Amino acid sequence: GFRCAVLSCILSRYFLKMEKKESITFAGAVSHVYGLYKGAMLTLMIDIGHRTGLWIAAAKLSRKGSSFTSTQLAAEASCNERYVREWLRTMTCGGMFQYDSNGELFSLEKPYAMILGGPQKTVVSMALISSLFSRNLDKYVDVFKNGGGLGYEHFPEFHGLMAELSKQNFDDNLLKEYMPRTGDILDRLKSGEKLRVLDVGCGGGHAMLVLAKEFPKSEFLGFDFFSGKALDTARSIAKSQNVGNVQYKVGDASKLSVDSFEAGLKFDLICGFDVIHDQKDPQLVLDNISSCLAENGVFLMQDVAASSNFHENISNPMSPLLFTMSALHCMTVSLAQDGAGLGNMWGRQLATKMLGQAGFTDINVAAASDHVNDIFICRKPSRSLHANI
Repeated sequence: GFRCAVLSCILSRYFLKMEKKESITFAGAVSHVYGLYKGAMLTLMIDIGHRTGLWIAAAKLSRKGSSFTSTQLAAEASCNERYVREWLRTMTCGGMFQYDSNGELFSLEKPYAMILGGPQKTVVSMALISSLFSRNLDKYVDVFKNGGGLGYEHFPEFHGLMAELSKQNFDDNLLKEYMPRTGDILDRLKSGEKLRVLDVGCGGGHAMLVLAKEFPKSEFLGFDFFSGKALDTARSIAKSQNVGNVQYKVGDASKLSVDSFEAGLKFDLICGFDVIHDQKDPQLVLDNISSCLAENGVFLMQDVAASSNFHENISNPMSPLLFTMSALHCMTVSLAQDGAGLGNMWGRQLATKMLGQAGFTDINVAAASDHVNDIFICRKPSRSLHANI
């Protein structure tokens, strides 16, 4: 999908060309730091452009094949011209617009129109995330000094934004890339067999909606402990689309058991998308997931593609972004509960070890096509295998 293409382009055409520098001069260090500050400032302006509709308006005007003035863009986006003029000048200096001094005309470069002014928000949303984190700067300073963490209540908009990003991922990749890795589970779903599927930490609930629509004879359940309003929205969407084989339940994954559900039935497929590393007690949650999995069932886990050995992450161009998101959200929400504070860079080695401790013996790890995530397909030994030993 478009999301994967954008991320692949970022990695292969720019970031992966970065070379390790053995040493750096004072002037080089100053230039590097100021370059980071420049990027931070541009991030704020990217966010403003998204929130005000300037990117969409600029892309629309550019698609018409003509350059435009700040007055025309302001009118298209219903914004104040003076602010729009300064915004355009900023973005032009940032390399995103072309400028013709004859008439003070601007034009948005086509690639930027695609990733910033199109329907996909994977790239532009990073600016929104940065802005949201900046609101908690004083609180971050406090926990850096005194320990503890910031709970989910400090990130009310963040989870809606991540649900939106996840929706794109599920629409693009869930059926085409993730589910084929489950092997016989997908075959059984396609055959019309009635399977039970659970999404732990389902957020906005879109993954289960996608699967429920595709496999109407099976039952799907989204489970999350802090997304009450989001789950109400998910229920309304499912109802409006006449999808009757999906349900959503508020619950705590640390207390997950077969008794959490009607008739104490187990699940043939359990999913966990970018959720385990946020938990207060991730090992307990994995243990609970294992106990709720039916014989010959599969646990499908998506998590950040990282190594548990820090030095192996240093050359990864995405590491600065991912470690920042880890410290400012994933790790701190766990520490706020006196939890493990794994963070999203816990790595595939530790993940595999913990999955093994939860009883999974067949663990397959594959890189996702977006170059950002790993996909874990986990199975437990069957009873028939035990019987033959």
